[in-house]
Amino acid sequence: MPGWIVELVRLVAVPVIFGLCAALAAVGLVPCWYLWHAIAASFGDFVAFLSMPFLYFVWGVTYCVGAVLFKLALLYHPRAGRHGLFAWPAVGWGLTGAVTNFANVMFLVHFKGTPLLTWWYRGLGAKIGARVTINTTRIFDWNLVTIGDDVVLGGDCVIMAHSVEAGQMHMRSIVIGNGATVGGEAKVMPGCRMGEKAVLGASSLLTKETTIPAHQLWGGVPARFLKDRSPSALTDEPVTTTPTTTTTPTTTTA
Repeated sequence: MPGWIVELVRLVAVPVIFGLCAALAAVGLVPCWYLWHAIAASFGDFVAFLSMPFLYFVWGVTYCVGAVLFKLALLYHPRAGRHGLFAWPAVGWGLTGAVTNFANVMFLVHFKGTPLLTWWYRGLGAKIGARVTINTTRIFDWNLVTIGDDVVLGGDCVIMAHSVEAGQMHMRSIVIGNGATVGGEAKVMPGCRMGEKAVLGASSLLTKETTIPAHQLWGGVPARFLKDRSPSALTDEPVTTTPTTTTTPTTTTA
């Protein structure tokens, strides 16, 4: 495809993406407008002013619901495979990614670690188990992400099921097993698997198609095996004891 066509498409995409985000943001303001006037009519303008944090929360939730509905209306469902950059999987990824990123930056970044993020990613299509703690807004390609029970995703870690290589978008599913932990600012790339109670250290990079077996600790760039944390391995570890000194009592002869 000629370069000028690519640049033209990118140029046209800018106002389209801005318009989508602005439209959804405006929709989010509608319930806030009604609530503002209802509060002002009942309690006065000063109380309405004090309610701004609550109205901001209402706006954010409304925008997020609109973003989820927008994704559903597009019938966009990320699927594993290789796709051209102008094929629908890549175009749908760009449109939904722009809208959801706006929600992340303007609203959800303030709610890391709360159930709100879990509901958000479930609404977008990720399969997430119970008692999961999500401290990041950097989860992408939601329908290709499976997260088990009792998982902890550290601050600003990246779960990304796509990569762009040689003019194509490659998508592979990611599975994070029960009880696993992804450290802060670590990156999990397409096709990766983490077994039960596996741990990826902070700021580590788990490269494409890599599997961390259950109970193992990996770390580094790229991530490598560091330690076996299985119950049997922990039992076999040598126990270091501090030697004790025996003091013999001194007998004094008169």
